[in-house]
Amino acid sequence: MTFLKSLKLQLIKRPEETLVCLVAATIPFMVNLGNISVILSAVYSLYLIITKKTTLGQFNNFAFYFPLIYFFIIVISALTSKDVGYGLKVVNKNLLFILIPFVLFTFRNANYSIKRVLSVFALSTSLATLVLIIYGGFNILCGKGFNTLFFHEFTMLYDQHPVYFALYIALSIFIITYYAFTLHSNAVFKNKIIVVGLILLLLCGLVLTASKAVIFIFILLYIVLIFMLVPKKKYKLSFLGLILLFIPLLSSIPVIKERFQEGVHFDIKDFKPTNNLAEAYLFNYEDKTSISDLELRYIFLKIGLFHTTQDHKLLFGYGVGDVQNYLDYYYMYYGLAPNWYEGYNVHNQYLQMLISLGMLTFLLFIYYLFFSFRIAVKPMNKLYLLFLIMITFALLFESYFERNKGIVFFVFMNTLFLIDLLKYENRNIRD
Repeated sequence: MTFLKSLKLQLIKRPEETLVCLVAATIPFMVNLGNISVILSAVYSLYLIITKKTTLGQFNNFAFYFPLIYFFIIVISALTSKDVGYGLKVVNKNLLFILIPFVLFTFRNANYSIKRVLSVFALSTSLATLVLIIYGGFNILCGKGFNTLFFHEFTMLYDQHPVYFALYIALSIFIITYYAFTLHSNAVFKNKIIVVGLILLLLCGLVLTASKAVIFIFILLYIVLIFMLVPKKKYKLSFLGLILLFIPLLSSIPVIKERFQEGVHFDIKDFKPTNNLAEAYLFNYEDKTSISDLELRYIFLKIGLFHTTQDHKLLFGYGVGDVQNYLDYYYMYYGLAPNWYEGYNVHNQYLQMLISLGMLTFLLFIYYLFFSFRIAVKPMNKLYLLFLIMITFALLFESYFERNKGIVFFVFMNTLFLIDLLKYENRNIRD
């Protein structure tokens, strides 16, 4: 009863913070839960605007203008595509690009703490990870084999791709570690046993996602974070020793070892795309069964850049409704389809944006990232910089905006950090 009373009090006194925390808490779980939390927040945001409890001046910032412009570019691209029906499906998915900033900017002047929101996200991710590990353990006991604990099988319960979940875990570890060192008044993260337990749980989950790119960038960034937070040299060296011990232990797990060895293998012939069908290299069965993840991304990169240029689509792209049809055609052109890579995106968000929406939109997005880095660097916000470096690196290996959870994670976290730092910047200007 006490919990319910405190929750009711929180909802009455701080509805904006409650809703933002709800969105953060649902990110690691099923898509439907996340969508419901965003819709509820959007409805309340509309109520605030209609009742004039918020002003349109709160939206006057490039941090809001970019997602708004990006969304309208997608709408125009969809309507001018040959396959308008598929284009409108893309528009529907990308509504989140405008709904989430709309909610956060409506709540911009509300009294909510980003520390609490990020703490809720980290704890929710920890709970989601624990559930997945228990579920995987139950499957093993039922005789389904140890592979049910790794990669796609690991996150199947939430119908999520493991690379997305790996990002949630990595950011959650950054949050818990950072707040454990800096927030001495925090009731949860000041307890060393709880902190160590949560980090170990999340590290276990990160290993089970078997996401090569995220694990790689996480290890590098986590070393940097610890070296920035830990004051004494001997403790820094001790931690570095633990990391050096963790890496061989990680590589000793057969599934992980196989994922990394196969994934980073690069021994492909000098593949050259062409417009001459007679000269096009046809990948045979043996080629396709031996292509590594890295090689596949290299092939997609060359196909995407060459044909977008040759088809004179560099400025505005193929269009969000048509891009997959063009990709599938060129996959078939080189023997990569059907029954192999048909329906695949190019597994690189920068390239995906370029071939779908063109150079102008791509450059706009790069400027948005530059704008975000500039805002993060001014006060040297460590958590935001870690998030930005991790996500900009991860975007090289996956087309995260092609799925609901990728859009929600990026847009929510980036806008949340931006609004918090813009408040900080405005306070400094007034001072």
